[in-house]
Amino acid sequence: MMESFFSESVRRVAGYVFPNAESITPFVEHPDKSPSRQACAEIAQRLKCYVVAGYPAPTLTPEESKEQAGSDASDPAGESKKPEGIARNNAIVVDPNGEVVHEYTKTNMFEADLPWAQPGEFGVEYDIS
Repeated sequence: MMESFFSESVRRVAGYVFPNAESITPFVEHPDKSPSRQACAEIAQRLKCYVVAGYPAPTLTPEESKEQAGSDASDPAGESKKPEGIARNNAIVVDPNGEVVHEYTKTNMFEADLPWAQPGEFGVEYDIS
């Protein structure tokens, strides 16, 4: 059952090429309830391997942005930054136990991401050795 869901999800959202923000809305997955995360966890456990996969996640709230940055989420003029899109293009790293050990929001956007994705703010390096 999970394989058919995962295959269908990949078929529908592979490449995340959507013409506008509204068209990706049905595919945005909250991290706590993400079918993609669940599928990746099951695959990682079954195959005893790391799995890296992307999925569209909701944008960060101003409070979450501030917490993630460890500083004020305002611009120099003191105005709050507004999300540029309705979702984030996230990637997760799942370990062989099925646990998400890292999550990253894409910072360098392709043209196809621009209609819907809010860029991340931080680069990342992750060691899985």
